[in-house]
Amino acid sequence: MKQPARTDTVEYDDAPLRPFHAAVAAASSGGVFSDGYGLGIIGISLSLAAPQLGLSPVWMGLLGGAALFGLFAGALLTGPTADRFGRRPFFAYNMAVLGVLSLLQYTVRSGAELLALRLAIGFLLGTDYVVSKALLTEFTPRRF
Repeated sequence: MKQPARTDTVEYDDAPLRPFHAAVAAASSGGVFSDGYGLGIIGISLSLAAPQLGLSPVWMGLLGGAALFGLFAGALLTGPTADRFGRRPFFAYNMAVLGVLSLLQYTVRSGAELLALRLAIGFLLGTDYVVSKALLTEFTPRRF
């Protein structure tokens, strides 16, 4: 016996916005906020940390630009890897690791330690740029 056609199904791209879509949009915006804060606050932080860490102008320049270089590298290298192994694991753990690395900045004792952390933080922010926007595009119906 043939089953009657379901009338409550809707094509994904015709579906209305749901709380899930809002949650994905909010989560993917967190990285942009973190990026703006992380890149902007370094100038103020370096001016306060320079005397305590003994930073020269060269070190301050390296530290100021490290996150930008990391951001470039993270965006460039993570996209193909996330496409191959899946975006969800990157998205799920990226901000948690970023939070831990951000807190570790309070424990540095040298410019080199801070440079390594700033590069890693930039890399994670670049990862978030690539992965979060792709997930947002994937999960949002086309008309939105």
